[in-house]
Amino acid sequence: MKEKYFLGISFVLSWGIELVLILTGHTKDAMFSYLSPLIVLAPALAILVTKYAIKEPLWMNFWLKPEGRGTVKYSLIGWLAPVLLVVVGTGFYFLIFRDNFDSSMSSYIAALQEKDEALKEFNNNEIRDTLIYNILLNIPLAPFLNLFTCVGEEVSWRGYFLNMLCNKHPKWRAVLIDGIVWGIWYFPLVIGMGLFYGKDYAGYPFIGCLSTLVYCMVMGTIYSYLTIKTNSCIPAILANACVSTMTPVGSVFLKDPDRVGVFLNYMPTSIIGGIGFILTALVLMYFFIKDRIGPEPIKLPGVSNKNYSGTSMKQRMQNEHLKRNRS
Repeated sequence: MKEKYFLGISFVLSWGIELVLILTGHTKDAMFSYLSPLIVLAPALAILVTKYAIKEPLWMNFWLKPEGRGTVKYSLIGWLAPVLLVVVGTGFYFLIFRDNFDSSMSSYIAALQEKDEALKEFNNNEIRDTLIYNILLNIPLAPFLNLFTCVGEEVSWRGYFLNMLCNKHPKWRAVLIDGIVWGIWYFPLVIGMGLFYGKDYAGYPFIGCLSTLVYCMVMGTIYSYLTIKTNSCIPAILANACVSTMTPVGSVFLKDPDRVGVFLNYMPTSIIGGIGFILTALVLMYFFIKDRIGPEPIKLPGVSNKNYSGTSMKQRMQNEHLKRNRS
């Protein structure tokens, strides 16, 4: 019942706002800027409505307040690992497409000067040094630049929905379901607004939706790992914000942006740019399947805490107590 309330309200609110924007043609103007925050906050609002409907205390069963060990460590991992993986993916792209790499950033600088005549007063070296400085500055600032939207997503999909799933399914299945549902939630943006892949590609919109599902399952696995290890979605919030901030970095080194493929590019949403995230998610999923990732999910009132991939925490504590008494 709880899942139905939460998913129903989340999808109705988010998809409703997106549908209005798409049908009225407000997908790239000020109206979209005003309403887009409501899209990512809709699932968080659904949590409040769900809790009111089932009469559950407001702050109960959120994976928000850190309860696991190593929260600081995994927050740092959530901060720095995405930066490293974005760099790996970007480097892998330019390793394959070396002739499209421009270390001088001349193409990017020319595009900036075309948009802003004032930049023509500066020479390319000055602009390039500023761009490099901004890229380096993004590393410490990355978790905070997109924090608002990422809080809405991660509190909802990892902090609340994943919590519910982990109390009813093995962790590996809960993580996959969470990623799939998260990807489906994006479908109107992918179809109607061209999110991630645009609209000018063969197989639109089905290939774009399928790629979005894969992307969300990959990123969802990583974010879920950070959440489950600490019983808190805070590390996942930092990781999501870092990915959003660092994704466009490779664009400044492109010699010819028109040669960049839709699904074969430097961004994490593609196979090449996302190679580091994909390999990381596969390794983590292996450990999820082997049930080597803890701690156990928080007990939810009225829901069995049985972990179908092993014994529950309560059972393990009882077994340990029996062993000590026998010895």
